[in-house]
Amino acid sequence: MVLLLVILMCTGLIPAGTDIYYPPIGVFIAEYVVDENTDPETLIPYNLKGINEEKVAEIKRFKKPVGQIHLYSAYTLMF
Repeated sequence: MVLLLVILMCTGLIPAGTDIYYPPIGVFIAEYVVDENTDPETLIPYNLKGINEEKVAEIKRFKKPVGQIHLYSAYTLMF
């Protein structure tokens, strides 16, 4: 049960960091997806202004399997 909780915690940080730039991972994600002429501190969650679309697509490909692991870990814990 503790292992499932740790998995949920770790996999929950990925969407929080990639969607709303929430620390601890969000700082690095914001620096990665920002356009060249934009300050990462000025990014607004769910706003595509100042974002490099290609890098966001790469992050989404990484985020999808992590989300599946998170979902099925939650189902397993509930079971």
